[in-house]
Amino acid sequence: MRELRWLLRVAPPFAALAAVVALGSGSLRATAVAAGCGPERPLVPATQASPAGAFVISPLLDGSGTLAGQRLELGTARLIASRLALPAESFAAGPFGHAILVGADDGRRSTLRAVEATTGCAWPLATETDVIRRATIDSAAGNVYEFRVDRATRADLGVWRRPLGGGDAARVLAPLPADDRYGPTFSTELSWSAEGDVLVVQSCGISSCRTRLLDIATAAVRTLESADQGEVIGLAAGRLITFGACRGLPCNIASVDAVTGERTTLAPAARAARLVTTSHGPRLLAEVGTDDERALVVVDPASAASAPLPADIHDWHLVPSAPRADGALGVPPGWALLTRDGQAITPGDTAQLLRVDDGSTVGLTEVTR
Repeated sequence: MRELRWLLRVAPPFAALAAVVALGSGSLRATAVAAGCGPERPLVPATQASPAGAFVISPLLDGSGTLAGQRLELGTARLIASRLALPAESFAAGPFGHAILVGADDGRRSTLRAVEATTGCAWPLATETDVIRRATIDSAAGNVYEFRVDRATRADLGVWRRPLGGGDAARVLAPLPADDRYGPTFSTELSWSAEGDVLVVQSCGISSCRTRLLDIATAAVRTLESADQGEVIGLAAGRLITFGACRGLPCNIASVDAVTGERTTLAPAARAARLVTTSHGPRLLAEVGTDDERALVVVDPASAASAPLPADIHDWHLVPSAPRADGALGVPPGWALLTRDGQAITPGDTAQLLRVDDGSTVGLTEVTR
């Protein structure tokens, strides 16, 4: 293994693709049994002393510049444990502890598997003739949620749930109705509320997005849509936090009350942002300003109260969430990852973990040796 070179490049959500296709179901199952792997260890949360697994994915282009495949690298903050060549229509999600959820479509069927980032140990979760475009794990309940489209027409087929340990899937969210105001849907992303009890399903057209909130306990669905809703950052305290419908950065960040629809601006002209669970509750952490005036601000999603974080980020940038970054490193609750350019951990470079409660930092290598 060599030191991991993280290529966390900023890209639209639909560009984050990775999967395991080169291995057949039989070999994956045999590997899982032989190594004794399964969801028990990989789903253990990260701690400051031991951040969870990590992945990064980059496109593979042919001579004409057409997307020919994907390359997925799995490991930790310091080492690559495995590297996989993947087909073009694939994705990765996580980390869920040490597990990375990977899926791929070979033109005939979609496969969904979990891979332990630190060992490459893998086990199959699903095989479907429909196209599984995205998936996520509800670690608490032990379920996998899949967003599917029709193979022939690419029509939305809704969101499906299956047990993590295996079993049949059932549809839990109907297809999103077509709407000429938004045009064709180019990307759909799955994420979770800060409390972990609501599945966030966001579907975006060329500029604007619609978001459905599925309450896991009650199966109730709420839809939030507007022309100025952009990429989702998170859901916390009953408020959906998103960028504006910008086609680039910086961009304003706003929140919408999931019940009343009231819209509140949280941060102006942000270049990167993520939701962090702190000792005071969920907080928006945003990098605002330019050049020497860059700063980090912490915002309470419920009250919109904002305060600068007392951290020197002159040489550092905030790393955004996985869909925008094309990769992720699991970090402990209350912490965020900073790198020199906000995009990559390159050989010989350094990274820091930032404690959002007080602005203190610790070198990433100090906690991953």
